[in-house]
Amino acid sequence: MPIDVGLFSIILIFTFLIIPGYLFRRFYYRGEFSKQLSSYTGHIPNLVNSLFAGILLTVFGVFFISFFSKNELDLATILSDFADNFVFNDSELKESSKYVFAQTARAIYDEYLIYLITLYILSAALGYISYKIVLVFYIDVLIKLLRFKNTWHYLFTGRLLNHPKFKNEQIVSNDNKNEDEEEESITNDLNKENELSTQVMYTYLDVLVDENSDGPRLYSGLYADYSLNPKDPSKLDELHLLKARRYNRDKDVVEIKEIPGDIFTISGKNILNINCNYYYYKKSEVIYNRFLPVVNLAQIFSLIIFGTITITLLSEINLINSEFLELSFEYSIWKKIGLIMLVNLILGILVPFKVDKDKQKIVFDGWPMLLMHLIIFLIIFTIIYFDWILSIL
Repeated sequence: MPIDVGLFSIILIFTFLIIPGYLFRRFYYRGEFSKQLSSYTGHIPNLVNSLFAGILLTVFGVFFISFFSKNELDLATILSDFADNFVFNDSELKESSKYVFAQTARAIYDEYLIYLITLYILSAALGYISYKIVLVFYIDVLIKLLRFKNTWHYLFTGRLLNHPKFKNEQIVSNDNKNEDEEEESITNDLNKENELSTQVMYTYLDVLVDENSDGPRLYSGLYADYSLNPKDPSKLDELHLLKARRYNRDKDVVEIKEIPGDIFTISGKNILNINCNYYYYKKSEVIYNRFLPVVNLAQIFSLIIFGTITITLLSEINLINSEFLELSFEYSIWKKIGLIMLVNLILGILVPFKVDKDKQKIVFDGWPMLLMHLIIFLIIFTIIYFDWILSIL
């Protein structure tokens, strides 16, 4: 029976702790950083990290769910209910293991299914949001502890240039000596515009490759993509270039030959060294690219808040644990509409930006617009307040 109890405990730990932690980490380590969650890091470290994340997420999930519940948070009651559902007395444990697992499955389905679904969705959402916040605000660059274990991504995208020690250095102008006329024209057009930023628009690579019998040979081209070695993600498996060229040296003469084709692939095991040349966005373009996800996310949250409060007031179903909203159920329809307008004005003041996709700009509404919102807010608030005072008198 101790074996059954141990297996039973493992199932509970996986269901309530490890799976939420894994979902968080799965949606956090994604894209170029998905290898950080692969088996090469070790199964035991992955389980321990997922367990630690799951404990934090479970605590957060309990508080989050309690916020949308009318019942106050009582951890003692929660633990007591958990014990009643999953901890069996000695006489029950003497039964077959099928009884124990049947009880477990029924308890999970009857008592904790909605909680688990909410916790799983919340864990995945928090992982994705954390991933976006870390990338958008370059937190991984500023804090080395949060840096992803993919040095090639930081190298090829020039992401490390946003570190203060690079910003303190003077950024070299992009009018480097290029033998390619097309490349020169692009560079000159960039330099005619406003001051350049440290955000990389594209990367031009010079790759020295060991070709055995022919000796080392230099290739160059626009960085397109790469793949990591599945056995050792710290090494490159393949490197892909666009508009690739090959350099042949015959004594003092260097011959440049265009390589036909769309994508040129170099085997990672033959690469001796790589030189990166970065070409930068204008500052106006950086503002758009960097803050567009933030503005979109703020607008989505604003829409969710507005929709939740609107549905709550009109349907009189309290979707969140709010005594103020419960008191507002007794208001007239016109007063409820006034409250909805107040919420809309507050959200407009907190998120005073619009996205102009045609011009690729994030447009500030302007101080006159904010002032007008504030005046309208004060007028509606004053009317509702005096109406409330008169109703009391």
